[in-house]
Amino acid sequence: MAVLTEGISVVIRRDAIEAKLNGGWQAVLDHAPKRTLCTDGLLASVGFKRPDDVERFIQFLERSGLVFLEDGTAKDISVVDMLTGPTVNTPWLEFLGKAKAGTVSSSWLFEGPRDKGSGTYLQSLSMEVAVPYEWTYEESLTAQHKFIPKLSDAYTAGHAAAERGDYKEAMRWFRKTAVQGSVEAQFSLGLLYFEGRGVQQDYAEAIKWFHRVAEKGHAAAQRNLGLMYLLGHGVEQDYNQAITWYRRAADRGDAVAQCNLGYMYETGQGVAKDFAEAVKWYLKASNKKFSVAQCNLGEMYEKGQGVTLDFVAAYQWYSLAASNENEAEIVKDAVKNRDLIAAMMTDAQIAQAERQARDWVPT
Repeated sequence: MAVLTEGISVVIRRDAIEAKLNGGWQAVLDHAPKRTLCTDGLLASVGFKRPDDVERFIQFLERSGLVFLEDGTAKDISVVDMLTGPTVNTPWLEFLGKAKAGTVSSSWLFEGPRDKGSGTYLQSLSMEVAVPYEWTYEESLTAQHKFIPKLSDAYTAGHAAAERGDYKEAMRWFRKTAVQGSVEAQFSLGLLYFEGRGVQQDYAEAIKWFHRVAEKGHAAAQRNLGLMYLLGHGVEQDYNQAITWYRRAADRGDAVAQCNLGYMYETGQGVAKDFAEAVKWYLKASNKKFSVAQCNLGEMYEKGQGVTLDFVAAYQWYSLAASNENEAEIVKDAVKNRDLIAAMMTDAQIAQAERQARDWVPT
């Protein structure tokens, strides 16, 4: 048997309700809209039109003992879009979208071996679908084509609000799309909580959202987790965790994470001090024109740390860092350092360094 999944449906495992939910099935009956609640005995489905209503219901379920996501995978609860299916990875759920007039979107519990290939399949094409009490197809969302804005449109609205400085409005839109599984919206929520924009600053909430998308390979979230563990923002300071997350982001090409990883090797935070390894990561970030890394690389050449002492190369990297007009503080430091070593260089060496900076091409 299956359950109806119209609109945006919150689908809950009945075994989790009985084992973990404070108040059990009665709590679901007390809090879920009766007109959209249905169950086939193995799953319960509650349909909503608006993402913010979905979020509020999931928050109630989580406060009451259930787990929505664990390492990016649905644990006790999933969210199903009637048009596209589960919005998060849900191994225990099968989905059949609306195929033709008179048919509905449905989902059912599935935990057997997936030995028939990927995709949806049915043991019976006449599988019975549980529907809410007094539900009729003629009056349903499916028949009347009433549904929510597309996920991409909602995220775009949130991004536009953030661009104009209306962070409360941005938070509202990002929440709508985050609960439907939008990775970028989830990251944006974490960023707003981290910076305290549109909401009271809350490092614990920021960590929660960053973790969700970092596990999915989001480099900026991985980098931010590295920073929070490095500084002890919202979590206990942990250099090993900082290194882990910086490395994951750095391996994905994130220049800031590469630079920060280089700094940890240079200073010996969380790892044995290794100047050569620091130079390697500074160089990777420098080749992405990240001025902080270029300035740090200039310093390594100036001191001969991890590389042969080379004032010409140091001058070159300081010059490249100084060319970034959007980083005033870095430009100031780079110019100062370049001028200091220039006093120890010949005119020919300075000319060579300036030529190397002018002709430099990222590798």
